[in-house]
Amino acid sequence: MDEFETTMPTDGPPVRVHVRTVADIGTTLAHARQHLSMSQSEFSEWVGSNRTYISKLETGVPVKRLATLLAALDAVGLELVIQTKGT
Repeated sequence: MDEFETTMPTDGPPVRVHVRTVADIGTTLAHARQHLSMSQSEFSEWVGSNRTYISKLETGVPVKRLATLLAALDAVGLELVIQTKGT
């Protein structure tokens, strides 16, 4: 776990994604993980989860709590934005 200090790519342009679906989060997460050259298994161990859950997130399988959050935000005219730290 200590060898992976960076949580988002820092050597490229800033990342900014307007999240409207679970798939948007999954795609962003998968790209960030791949940029770190980590497998889903390595990543899941690093974040304290399991590979199946990470796979579901990355492929846009609706995770109930996350899907409910996105629906609630949408209902009140808000959106979730993912961006590189410090930008």
